Amino acid sequence: MEIQTLQNVLNNFVINYQINPIKYFYEEDVRADLLIKLCEETSFNIKLPITSKNEWLRDYATIFDEEINISGIKAEYPSTTRFDIAYINPKGIIPASFSNHYMLECLFAVEVKLGQRDNKNSDFKTDIKKLFDYKRLFPTFTGIAINFEQNPKYSIESVYRDYNNYDNLKFTQLKEPIILVENTINYFFICKDFILGGNLNAT
Repeated sequence: MEIQTLQNVLNNFVINYQINPIKYFYEEDVRADLLIKLCEETSFNIKLPITSKNEWLRDYATIFDEEINISGIKAEYPSTTRFDIAYINPKGIIPASFSNHYMLECLFAVEVKLGQRDNKNSDFKTDIKKLFDYKRLFPTFTGIAINFEQNPKYSIESVYRDYNNYDNLKFTQLKEPIILVENTINYFFICKDFILGGNLNAT
């Protein structure tokens, strides 16, 4: 259900982006907007334990109940990896051994890039590798890397030339809305007039 909700949010976000790509001046604008839209989805709410074992939260044990409802969508999470946007895996929260809420397992994560006229998007490849490495540690993880391209002269052929010969990447043009393949690394290139995508297995 979480991946389906993520897919729906991403598709609506992409539609709005393609209408007016230059409404975003900086990469952080894109991340912040997407983060807010995901946080608004109540299906991403999780129960966070309040225990004496967690030194950052133990003082709240007398204020709140044993757990509180929060959004599982977080920015720069987990602290060891710092994905742009990540969703805490509710099944990975074990109250009996809960001591650090900054390092919980993620069910999915989104890495965002904003490609501009003077940007060769080399960091986009780094994002894909970052997701790939995390997937090797957590088999149920789903990774999403998205490059939102603002350069109107960047063509489909340019993407193929710059990316399809890199580390098993294989972009193809999508005729349907974004479809996320669960438990893989999904990557997308969003331009005003086209969407390219693909996915990688990490074993």
